[in-house]
Amino acid sequence: MTQIIVNAEVVAQMQNARQPVEVVDGSGKVLGHFMPATSASSLRLRPQVSEEELLRRENQGGGRPLADILADLEGRG
Repeated sequence: MTQIIVNAEVVAQMQNARQPVEVVDGSGKVLGHFMPATSASSLRLRPQVSEEELLRRENQGGGRPLADILADLEGRG
């Protein structure tokens, strides 16, 4: 991961952030998003799928053999 060193003013602003922050340049162009280290653990992210649904999907099986997929891809060239 690339690191960017920011000046003390930016550090102070980021340290005060308690939720995700949109980082913009002087003209308002979005450069990216900053997620404070403390807010990530407070989000308490949960899967959008129930345990029962995950088990159902796992037990459903299906799919195609890799050899068939590769043969289809080779036939496109």
